[in-house]
Amino acid sequence: MAEVIDSVMGQVKQLPPSDRLDLALSIVNSVLSTDDVDHEWQAELRRRIERLRSGTVQGIPLDEMLAELEERYP
Repeated sequence: MAEVIDSVMGQVKQLPPSDRLDLALSIVNSVLSTDDVDHEWQAELRRRIERLRSGTVQGIPLDEMLAELEERYP
């Protein structure tokens, strides 16, 4: 499974940021149904995605975020 994920991530990294955000939202929606997530959380996700799209905030690359989490939670 890790090989498949690595392969997909290699392809995803080639996409423009706006397409990666759309893909991320699609993945989240595929995992969580509206019954599982309350409407306020969905609204928060939309706000965060809009901030990323508008450039108000900047995302952290996945490998950097994972490294930081591994440092914090060994």
